[in-house]
Amino acid sequence: MLRKVLRHILKLLSRWSIKKHGMKIIVVAGIHGTKLTGEILGQMMLSEYVVRWQLERPFWDFSIPLSILGEEDVHHTSAQWLLLLIRNILRLAFGRRNFTWTILQMNTFKKDIASYWLDILKPEISILVNADLKLRYLEKLLCSNTKDIVVLPSNAAGSLNLSDKAGRKVVTVGNEKIANFQIVDFSESENGTAMDVKIRNLNQTDSVRSFRFYALQRGEFMYMPIAMSCATLASLGIKTRKIQDSLIRTEIEVERFIQRVS
Repeated sequence: MLRKVLRHILKLLSRWSIKKHGMKIIVVAGIHGTKLTGEILGQMMLSEYVVRWQLERPFWDFSIPLSILGEEDVHHTSAQWLLLLIRNILRLAFGRRNFTWTILQMNTFKKDIASYWLDILKPEISILVNADLKLRYLEKLLCSNTKDIVVLPSNAAGSLNLSDKAGRKVVTVGNEKIANFQIVDFSESENGTAMDVKIRNLNQTDSVRSFRFYALQRGEFMYMPIAMSCATLASLGIKTRKIQDSLIRTEIEVERFIQRVS
């Protein structure tokens, strides 16, 4: 009973925090590569936006509310929970507005937990990294709860119905020629990686434009995280030159992610 009450209060406080701060949410989900994608995207966005990100894989239903409230995602004693709630009520009631873009990693495997999270937030942007050809129910639910932009692999886009796309931009990424962000080539050298892409049908233009993106990091596991991050920024209307510049300046300690994304 007490846990249900706490769950409900955290939901209300999280909603209050999002509304008070005008917080814009980006959710990164998928089978693997989510943390690396969020890290790359967060660093690339810093040149244009105020951004914070919480990319430790959420392991229980309180993970997302605690991330939104800026609290440490750990188990607390009853007294600690009480202090946490009082602290956040006072902060939300009397504190200053602090706008940020907030990048969250979300697990879409457990229905009850994911449904609870999506009852708290409606993200501006959702990114599905390395999704299966057929999207799972909770991935579709995430897409349908997204306000503005859904970024997903082009080979999985067919499992979204037309009704799922209403009122939002769907950006596809992949090798297929129909992809909005088509990956033509991905090569590796001693200095990093290079990605040749064609961008089409983004930002109210039917033209097809070709670009090359460079990243200092190496490894095939960088393939989709780089592409997803660049496609997301392009869909926000950021000029390609700025995206290229921010990517080449992004420094990631790749060793932290190899175990998780391999």
